[in-house]
Order: sequence, then structure tokens, then C-alpha cells
Amino acid sequence: MTTSAGIQVKLTPNSITSAGGAFCAEAFVDILGSSGVNAPPVGTTLEFEATGGTLIPASSNSFTLGSSSALLLIPQTFAGCTFFEPDPTSSDPLMLAVIATPPAGSPVSTTVVTP
Repeated sequence: MTTSAGIQVKLTPNSITSAGGAFCAEAFVDILGSSGVNAPPVGTTLEFEATGGTLIPASSNSFTLGSSSALLLIPQTFAGCTFFEPDPTSSDPLMLAVIATPPAGSPVSTTVVTP
């Protein structure tokens, strides 16, 4: 088990086009400051928030790391993916945020917007 301290999250790709698309978030911790990454602790959540569009399917807005590690793409990170579909009737700027919340620590977030 890893620590909740120092959790980081990244979202790729790092911008949204008018066509939307698939986005994946990865959460990780750097336990020893060695630039190596480790999966965050069991119970960490990833939550996507969309502005100017919707997430497809709607159930892809939240992921929780369970004890089975089924959501670990590689053993060193915890990942969740979603598809962002822009709403052509919305006047809001396109924005997608992801918030990673460890079970015993502070949440961290990152956001991508229309370039």
C-alpha cells in the first residue's frame, strides 16, 4: 500500500478540440522522490467534471481504485478514461477537469480546455 501524501494526476490529451474525444487520467504518487511512480492507495477516486459538453457514458465520470487493482493500466499508476462530447447548443467554453482524491489526504486536480 502506498501513501496518500503527494498524490499527482495528469490528463491526456492536454487540450480539447471542438470534436471532443477520449481522455484518460492517471493518478500516482512518488514515494521516495526518486521520479519513479507508484499506484496510489486503495480507495483513491478519480472524478471527471465536464463543462460545455457531456461524458459518454455518464457512468464514466467516476472511478475508485479497489483492492483487485483491475483499473491499473500498469502497476505504477491508476487510470480512468472517459469520452467527452461537446454540446453544440452550449455557449460555455469546453472544459474537462479530473479530481484525484486519496482515502486519507487532500484532493488534487488538473483541467484541460479548448486551446
